[in-house]
Amino acid sequence: SPTTSWLSTFEALELEVVVDVGRDLWIKHERAEALLDGRISARKARSQPLSLEGRIDAQQGFFDLQNRRFRLIEGGLELVGGTKIDPQLDLLA
Repeated sequence: SPTTSWLSTFEALELEVVVDVGRDLWIKHERAEALLDGRISARKARSQPLSLEGRIDAQQGFFDLQNRRFRLIEGGLELVGGTKIDPQLDLLA
C-alpha cells in the first residue's frame, strides 16, 4: 500500500541537514515581525526517528495578540534533540 511504502522509505532514510539562518533573517507577517539568527540541525539514522537540535534567537520584532501589539525584546526557540521533538520557547516582550 502507499502508506506502507512511504513508511518503509522514511525508515530507510538517513540524513544530516544544518540550517543556518545567519544573523539577518527577517520573518514578516501582517501580525508579527522578527529578526532572527541561529542554527538548527536535523539528523536521522536508518530505522531511527528524526532528531532536531539547535537554537534560533529573536533579536527584535513585534507580534499582535488580542488587539494589542507587543514589542519583542528578545526570544529564543531551543530544540534539544532526541526522539521527541519538544521545542522550548522563551520570549520577553
